[in-house]
Amino acid sequence: LTAAFTERIEAQQALRRQAHQDFLTGLPNRAAFIAALRGRDGPAAIIAIDLDGFKPVNDTFGHAAGDELLKIVGRTLRQVVSPADLIARIGGDEFVVLVSDPSIDHALALGERIIEMITAPVVLPGGARVHIGMSIGIAAAPEHGSDAEALLFAADAALYDAKSSGKSCWRLASAEANLAALRKYAGIDQVAAEKLTAA
Repeated sequence: LTAAFTERIEAQQALRRQAHQDFLTGLPNRAAFIAALRGRDGPAAIIAIDLDGFKPVNDTFGHAAGDELLKIVGRTLRQVVSPADLIARIGGDEFVVLVSDPSIDHALALGERIIEMITAPVVLPGGARVHIGMSIGIAAAPEHGSDAEALLFAADAALYDAKSSGKSCWRLASAEANLAALRKYAGIDQVAAEKLTAA
């Protein structure tokens, strides 16, 4: 009976981990990130990250190589950020960091370091060397949004602004420039637009 109970508890714990963990990189997933962001009181800063040049790696070397690259990026991010920062993979080649130090200056400096680390050549298993970059969008609460969804929206908008500016760079959220960039690259719904412009 005790063994069966222990197995059941372990199975439930495993399911909870799976619900909040990215299966490929082992990082927290989008649900875990949103929960952490919602649970934070006071100021916050987030860094939204999208890989530049990921599709050519997939097309040239195959999806297995692309998966390995995502794992390498996850490990590299862990090396760059503070242990107190939360890194999550929120889908595809998109990552996001909840920065423990909420100051905008700190987030901007961290964004610079991330770009520098990732733009260095990456060696894949098997020896192939690939060159990728990162476009980064940075947003802070309460300046750019007062809730998790609005803050992520602002960071995504800044990210698309960075991509439209030549990639491998960062942009700080701003209602006018970033809203225009997000309309151009992704399309937005009216509710999200009103959240950003009201922030």
